[in-house]
Amino acid sequence: MFFGEILCLVMFNILYKIYSRRSDGSEDANIFTKGNRSFNRFLLFIPAMCDMTATSLMYIGLNLTI
Repeated sequence: MFFGEILCLVMFNILYKIYSRRSDGSEDANIFTKGNRSFNRFLLFIPAMCDMTATSLMYIGLNLTI
């Protein structure tokens, strides 16, 4: 799940770079890159780390019960 989420972020950045190099405003016209892009990407770091810690602890707990 984490890998899929990071791939979405990487794909967005790649598409945005490609469309912004065209200099014709296509980054605002394309459905994948239009919208507000002024968000802090590190805002999701704390919940992602909490989720990853919980998942890791659950995996360790499952391994210890067998």
